[in-house]
Amino acid sequence: MSAVGPVVEAPTEIEELRRTATGYVETVTTCVGDVHRVVRTPGSLRADVLAAPPRALPVTSTEVAWSLPDADGGHVVPGPLSAAALLLGGVPGSAVLRMVAPVGAALAHAARLEAPARPAPSGLRRLRRWLSGAATPTAESRRLRELLDEHGLRPDLRAWADDLVGAPRAYSLGAPGLGALYPHPDGARTVVLVTDEVASAPPVWDLGWLLGELLELVNDPDHAPAPRPVHEHPIAQAVLERYAAVAPPPDPDALARAALLRWVVHLHDFTAYVGWDDQLPRRVARIAELARMAP
Repeated sequence: MSAVGPVVEAPTEIEELRRTATGYVETVTTCVGDVHRVVRTPGSLRADVLAAPPRALPVTSTEVAWSLPDADGGHVVPGPLSAAALLLGGVPGSAVLRMVAPVGAALAHAARLEAPARPAPSGLRRLRRWLSGAATPTAESRRLRELLDEHGLRPDLRAWADDLVGAPRAYSLGAPGLGALYPHPDGARTVVLVTDEVASAPPVWDLGWLLGELLELVNDPDHAPAPRPVHEHPIAQAVLERYAAVAPPPDPDALARAALLRWVVHLHDFTAYVGWDDQLPRRVARIAELARMAP
């Protein structure tokens, strides 16, 4: 007669691992056993909540998977930390590069899909409203806009943003930044969150969004005494190479402008939904230097 061992029940207690909140979005990472979920909910100041994203995207490789929200609005991810958390937490850049580079090819595949019946990306719409002089939710965001004016940046930024609105559109993830990329702990696969940010936009927007975050990192005023173009960041180089292996990359000048706009969106969102930082004047000055280099 065979022995029957004790029945081991699967863990059911939800453990909260991380929680970040701004006026735009609150993100909670939880774990039940070995299943990790990321739940995003609108922040108290967010005015442009969108409908749920489309329910399917084609699988493009074994290195990247899409994570659409489940019935409770959560995303199943392979681990608790995004690429942003790994990079800012001190994980070697070479390791993060291997995890993020395949996303370049995934973005190229997504850009081949038909534009959904959705508006332009929310980040682009926020940026255009703010640059136009519309009322802002905080004194800090008004102060930031004044900094742009001191450097004569607003006319060019508005023109670049308007060009994006008028360009031919495709499927857009809307905001595929490092915080939306969740690598498997062994680095073999990266999951990309497909959220309510899904939009209709030219392909340069998604690629510029991701590269714009790397542009900001490579131009940290404390470590970069002179302006550095985005391609000097090794992760950006790898993303571009993987993109180009699938489809011709966007025009380099348009990509440089889109990356700069992404950085400006970040500064706007920080002042509108978080507060002020004394480094902001230095960051705007660096953006102005890069803008003068852009065609």
